[in-house]
Amino acid sequence: MSRLLATECIAQTLYAPKPVLSPITRDRLLMMDIQSFIDAHLAEGLTIDELAQRFLISRRHLTRLFKRHTGYSVLEFMNLCRVERARQLLTDPRITVLDAALTVGLESPSYLTKLIRKYTGKASHQN
Repeated sequence: MSRLLATECIAQTLYAPKPVLSPITRDRLLMMDIQSFIDAHLAEGLTIDELAQRFLISRRHLTRLFKRHTGYSVLEFMNLCRVERARQLLTDPRITVLDAALTVGLESPSYLTKLIRKYTGKASHQN
């Protein structure tokens, strides 16, 4: 009896109709996935083309959707994530600006400092 019940449960799970998402909901979920992916892979120096290929959408579609759903361009979002992560790293006195820059996918500590000033109005050492 329990085997029959288990088989029926599995069949219901496998063959149950999948919920149909509205295009807006589907796009929001996609943007959340892309944002999470960017945040998790900052050090890799991702490009928009790599992201589009990874998520199987065109570069144009990615940039339009991203701006519409987040209010930021993909590059702005990447830089904001870099600044946030670098500022967290720089709270540790053993971490240099160069170390922080490399950790967030930038090769130039001066460019990181420039980004921090741009997005926070403060120099990197002012946490």
